[in-house]
Amino acid sequence: MRPRHVICPAGAALEDVVATAAEHGLATKLTGAGGGGCAISVVGVGGAARGEASKSADAARRRLEAKGYNCHLTSVGGDGVLYHAPQAAGET
Repeated sequence: MRPRHVICPAGAALEDVVATAAEHGLATKLTGAGGGGCAISVVGVGGAARGEASKSADAARRRLEAKGYNCHLTSVGGDGVLYHAPQAAGET
């Protein structure tokens, strides 16, 4: 059983998207302003698990598209949070 934190009904289509993504091991976040909404599943792990995560995401995308949903693939660029060691006085 997956935890549910729903403030208002999301609608049958979004619930179907969430359930389909969950079948492939993906956690999904609902977003939007009440006009139909959107579901976001973030897939991005490092190391050896990346291949399995990618396979799960591809399988979920194919299943969702077969059901008539639009899937948009994107990536988030950049290194995220970085630590920059302080420089000694006078160094550039």
